[in-house]
Amino acid sequence: MGMCRGCGEVFSAIEMKDGYCKSCAPKYGIKFDNKEKIKYGGDSVSKESIIVLINKKTNDIKTVTIEFSFTTFFFGCFVPLLRGDYMNFLWILLVQIILIILDNIPYIGLFLHIAVMSYIALNYNLYYLKRLLSTGYEPYNEKSQQLLEKLGINVDTTSTAANIENIHKKSIKSLSDELEKLFLLYEKGAITKEEYEKLKADII
Repeated sequence: MGMCRGCGEVFSAIEMKDGYCKSCAPKYGIKFDNKEKIKYGGDSVSKESIIVLINKKTNDIKTVTIEFSFTTFFFGCFVPLLRGDYMNFLWILLVQIILIILDNIPYIGLFLHIAVMSYIALNYNLYYLKRLLSTGYEPYNEKSQQLLEKLGINVDTTSTAANIENIHKKSIKSLSDELEKLFLLYEKGAITKEEYEKLKADII
């Protein structure tokens, strides 16, 4: 968080550059990059690529990016295992076992290993996204809905306003956990300042 040197208002680090907010920056010749990179897990991704999903039955919120996953490329099946994505964990584990066996083939084994793991790293986040959608998750806001539509994924959901209204109807683990979760989403740029303030007011 920081105070804009132009308007004096407080913004998150993602919404500022060189001490100015997005509204004031152009006045001082500062341009924002819409593909600005942020940390997502072990990867550096564009904040514009992050999709936020919510399970309205449990109020659980997940963030997913569909960019190339370097963590999946290097650590393989451990990524879905740590996410609790056991179905994808099993088939990636099986593929890796086969690749380890094929590594004994000179030249071809190594090339095949790199090619297959690159394909998995490129597509795993999309597989994970589709699995979440199939288990009751849906877009949290309009931005996430639009990103899904760009991917050719149509999900029949209620409006963003309805999601915001219902998110806190059921009990949550603790007030501090929920506030921290919302702040992280806001820091990532996954929800707008207005959505963040409204949800925070609902919790408090």
